[in-house]
Amino acid sequence: MRLVLALLLAVNALFSSAQSVLTGHVVDAKTQEPLAFVPINIAGTNQGTVSDIDGRFKLEVPGFPVDLRLSYVGYNTLEVMVTDASPLNFRLQQSNTELRPVVVSGADNPAHRIIRRAYANRKE
Repeated sequence: MRLVLALLLAVNALFSSAQSVLTGHVVDAKTQEPLAFVPINIAGTNQGTVSDIDGRFKLEVPGFPVDLRLSYVGYNTLEVMVTDASPLNFRLQQSNTELRPVVVSGADNPAHRIIRRAYANRKE
């Protein structure tokens, strides 16, 4: 009976240590300023974390190797394969995206036109 109990405890310890914890830091590649609230996900899953106000993060992963995906507004998406639990330093490159111009005209708002018609015909 003791042998079975010892074997169960050993197997439990083995499975509980299967999770690994990754730690690291996310910064702007050009300025080296920390980037706050960067989503860091295991690629292809919804499991992940977010960097704190100082750009630091901690993420539990099921095992190695693991693909991480960092995506942040105004920066290029970064995908990295991590093979061990050593501390990580990610540098995100700013993306230079040109937006098409938006033309704003002073024409009548269609919603206002509908409201005026409904008001004018309220008795009908």
